[in-house]
Amino acid sequence: GKSDVSLNAKLSDICPGTSAAPTYLPAHYFQTKDSEGNIRTFDLIDKGVAVNNPDVTLMGIAASTNISTKENMENLVKIGENLLKKPVSTMNFATSRHKEVKGEGTNEEALSRFAKLLSNERKLREANVAACSQNF
Repeated sequence: GKSDVSLNAKLSDICPGTSAAPTYLPAHYFQTKDSEGNIRTFDLIDKGVAVNNPDVTLMGIAASTNISTKENMENLVKIGENLLKKPVSTMNFATSRHKEVKGEGTNEEALSRFAKLLSNERKLREANVAACSQNF
């Protein structure tokens, strides 16, 4: 979204796409416009269709979504903790390679920033609701 305004979609359009598993739910369709009015269309589906796990180096039991033993769950927690320490990256879906996003810090820092944005948005909405209800 920073370099291409047409990729700057609303969260209300992104979220439904994250759970649109094609075998159960249809793709979520929406459009965005760039500063010149050019339309870009999206048909979002659950990421699991394209990328079954967050780190393409997962192997064996760790790569399975069906093995929920205590040992595997503990191993997956460790893998997640290690992923949080890695730098923010983006994936080139044409090559399936990750590239670090300079200046974004670690995944943990990026998630913390995102959580803060969501928290601030909720506070703003609650304040707006309170202000509107006082007017009535």
